[in-house]
Amino acid sequence: MATKEELKTEVHAAVKAGAAVLGYKEALELIRNGSPRMAVVANNAPEARLSELSHDAKLSGVRMETFEGDSKELGLICGKPFPVMVLAIKR
Repeated sequence: MATKEELKTEVHAAVKAGAAVLGYKEALELIRNGSPRMAVVANNAPEARLSELSHDAKLSGVRMETFEGDSKELGLICGKPFPVMVLAIKR
């Protein structure tokens, strides 16, 4: 499990490189295909969505990390003016 600072750095670099996909539906689609390197979920994600993402990530062998901040903070790290509940980082 990565620390908050390590996760921030990795997410920021992925967004800057264009390797991050933001949003629940898009990330879930990538996870089901097994193509992302990692999925990052904000700590305030609804339990139902979190369990679905976790289940699909486990089945697909995708690493799942919970960000130790809320979706607003994750959105700011991504350079977006809106909350980001989940993102997937492509391989």
